[in-house]
Amino acid sequence: MKIIFDDSIVKESLWPLTATRNAADIRVGILTIREKWQLLFTGRHRRSDQFQTETVTINASIIPSTKTGFSISDDGTVLITNEKETCKSIQYAWDIFKINDWALRKDFELITEGRTSQKISSTNQIISPENIFIEEGASV
Repeated sequence: MKIIFDDSIVKESLWPLTATRNAADIRVGILTIREKWQLLFTGRHRRSDQFQTETVTINASIIPSTKTGFSISDDGTVLITNEKETCKSIQYAWDIFKINDWALRKDFELITEGRTSQKISSTNQIISPENIFIEEGASV
């Protein structure tokens, strides 16, 4: 599946960030907007099987989460079906900072969903273990 990120609506309002890149390549949270959508369309979160189109167009300013509901119109445009608290959007550069906390938490859910963290040695003091994920092969 080919994904096209349309940033024509926000290209000017996100300048100078969009002077050298598409808005989808802006990092908000852990991942870029492009990486978030790619994870939803591929891998563990794959949702693209339900659609019959080869190419989809996504508004590059929309930041999805694992709970974001969407459909694809006949012309291949991604339509968000449940916006409330499941996705955010950036219109101006300062929006990146305003929603960064939300984006970090949603990215953590997206990246760790269905995976098991490695054990942390008892020699480490742990605060908020629910917010810690140790990748396989990492040493702490």
